Amino acid sequence: MTQPEGDRKNRRPCRNIVATRAFFFGVPVTSLTVRPLKLSEAKLLVRSGDLLLFRDVESLTSDGIRFVGRGRDSHAAKVSWLTDEWGTREPWCLESREFKGCRAVSLESQVRAYPGRIDVFSANALELPEISADEAATRGLAPGEYYDRQGADRLARQLTARPYGYLQILRTAAVHSPILWACRLAANCLPHLRPAADYLARLLPEVTNDTLADGGMAYCSAYCAIVDRLGGGCDPVPELADPYTEPSDLRRSLFYHGRRGEGYLGTLEI
Repeated sequence: MTQPEGDRKNRRPCRNIVATRAFFFGVPVTSLTVRPLKLSEAKLLVRSGDLLLFRDVESLTSDGIRFVGRGRDSHAAKVSWLTDEWGTREPWCLESREFKGCRAVSLESQVRAYPGRIDVFSANALELPEISADEAATRGLAPGEYYDRQGADRLARQLTARPYGYLQILRTAAVHSPILWACRLAANCLPHLRPAADYLARLLPEVTNDTLADGGMAYCSAYCAIVDRLGGGCDPVPELADPYTEPSDLRRSLFYHGRRGEGYLGTLEI
């Protein structure tokens, strides 16, 4: 009998594989009290703009992302309520995924593929005024003092069909790589190496400089950060550039998590 795709992706790996991954990637130390949430119940709670975080997915790629991001999350996406060709209005998952680019897939298909692995967080857990950018300007509110949910959802849809940000993945990896820092350390000790170290530094934008890298080509969590900062008017991770925002950075964000964890809505199950 053929094993369902979702079961293959989430089956428990053998003990040797777990030990090997723990040796190379370490064990995440973040704790989470899981609150199961049926998809039928989630449809009454989730809104366009809410955040989806894929946690503890078993693959070497996911292990690497979790290790670099210092957490348990390996993918991030946004919720959007869309009407399909039959006129049914359902929550969809807007994401930027490798080999697929920015796309829209049904939330139900993702929950079936990753049951018990998708955590839902409410956008604007800080309860900022949810108004449009024009109304915010009329009230004299600066970015970060309001949230334009419709604007964020509109930008998320507009970015679909964009290519995946492979180049930005390499830049993010370079920022975490010890090679760059070793070059800078060597340049301080050996002045004749300083031009080479400065050249390497120029290849990487400032980590705190918010820019729409590569004309909108971004990977999953950077896509979510771009949507909320440029479309929603609120930077979910201040002092960290969108192109370097990783999935676990979004989990730690007060904008989604809230001050007391009230932003966590539950973990999706069929």
